[in-house]
Amino acid sequence: MNRQSILATAAALGVAVCANAGTGWTNTVGGAQRFHDPANWDEGDVNGVFPAEWTPAAATTIQLTNDWAGSLSFLGSIAKDTTFAGRNAQNLRDESRTITLDRDLLIRPTASAGKLIFNATVGLDLGGGERSFETYSPSSADKFRVNGPITNGDLVLAGNGAGMTLVGAAAVSGDVSIGPNTTLALNWATAGSTVRRADDIELRRATLSAAAYRGNDTAEFGALTISGRDAPGASILSINPGNYVATVHADSLSITNGGTLAVMTTTLGAAEAPSSQLVLDEAFFGHCGLGADESNAYVV
Repeated sequence: MNRQSILATAAALGVAVCANAGTGWTNTVGGAQRFHDPANWDEGDVNGVFPAEWTPAAATTIQLTNDWAGSLSFLGSIAKDTTFAGRNAQNLRDESRTITLDRDLLIRPTASAGKLIFNATVGLDLGGGERSFETYSPSSADKFRVNGPITNGDLVLAGNGAGMTLVGAAAVSGDVSIGPNTTLALNWATAGSTVRRADDIELRRATLSAAAYRGNDTAEFGALTISGRDAPGASILSINPGNYVATVHADSLSITNGGTLAVMTTTLGAAEAPSSQLVLDEAFFGHCGLGADESNAYVV
């Protein structure tokens, strides 16, 4: 009986199956490669595992010519930028594709000199429930960049000094909870953008970072909750306006379980650019009169 038959039989019997180390994506050449091509996978099994042995020699674009459902785990060395891109069936032009996750997404690379990127043509479907993105990269949130929509569920972002960057109009259609020592960064692609990045958002000794892009940019959320339920310590809201105005707008703010919110920025509440604002239900909230020669931090 071959490996695929064994897996199929085990699945039919309800037996949990763990992939052997080294199984999964085998192409390390780089360049444009098709996700659904069996030649790129150990024994032709397209299973979404990028194993510990995976070390791309050059930047790689992984092309999805169809939607796909399954799990994704990145366990090797993201030595070069690795980008997922949607393509039409003939692989002739860009086309929107969706990856539907049937379990949590795991990013635990041995190294991450490059970035892991899902471009704007690739949507991530959370499968109708709560999914975790476990981003245990030894580097920053900028190393994991999502440009497309995250839909059909709530997201838990976990990590250890890492996290995720939502780029352009990328957003989560449900709620987001950010775990300890983890960062959700927000970047815009066009000037003057207002993007609802998620419904309710919870920070659990975590960081939410927003940066303006060539104009007045706003990130909108539902309820903003600052929770101390995992560990003592402050959650950080970092607003970086550059030479412009950056605003984080939440419908409400609640602080629970001994949580603390530290707002860190430049020129918080200034009337002119550059300036930063945390707006709660259309009412300005900040440290009134905070100027460039003061500490530019406010703790709630």
